Amino acid sequence: MEELDAGGIAEVIAAMLSGSHGLRTERTGSVVALVDLDLEIAVEEAEHAPDGAYVRLPLGVRCTAWEEGYAWDQAVGVRTDEAHPLADALMYWVNNVLPVFIAIQQPDHSLAEAVFHQLGADGEGRPTELFAGPVDWRDFGGIEGGFADVARERPPTLVVAERLMSEGQLPNRPVWFYSLCGRTSGENDDTVEVVLNNNDVSGHFVDVAEHLPWGTGHGTVKSWALLVPAA
Repeated sequence: MEELDAGGIAEVIAAMLSGSHGLRTERTGSVVALVDLDLEIAVEEAEHAPDGAYVRLPLGVRCTAWEEGYAWDQAVGVRTDEAHPLADALMYWVNNVLPVFIAIQQPDHSLAEAVFHQLGADGEGRPTELFAGPVDWRDFGGIEGGFADVARERPPTLVVAERLMSEGQLPNRPVWFYSLCGRTSGENDDTVEVVLNNNDVSGHFVDVAEHLPWGTGHGTVKSWALLVPAA
């Protein structure tokens, strides 16, 4: 799979979504259209580690009706005994990022089942819908059993969403964002990355993962969400 270029990876995505998830797809170069959902997926060239241990794969998704561009993610895949790193990256993205956007267009689709949906209001009282995707977490050693439950019930991305909704008027357009929070072995402080509409806003959210019970363990927690003005 290391030999696949962006167009080849797009072809794999189109086959995955049509064959395994019943979505009608059309591929043009490195872009896959989900024609019945008015969604587009863009693929850029994968970056492979020299030793083949991991891969970074830039993937973007957008609703074609939006004036905004793609919501980009750097999907990371790790080589395991069961999976090639590129396959790992694709499975992560299809199961954790894409469902957030599918939930807007077809909430009864099987991929959208794991998406948390809630109708709320922004700081000005305007109705706003929250779509939060499933939490992806990786245990690099020492994380205890209760950690996963806390991460699922209150992921850092949900903390970001609550603050965005309470701080004032949201823009009159969708806002997409994700958080990637981690703890490194031997360190007592979290590393926090928060990206909103493709812009790094981590400095405003440095404490969103402080409730996670890392203990002496280390790993990462990542999840995606969308805030959409209610119709």
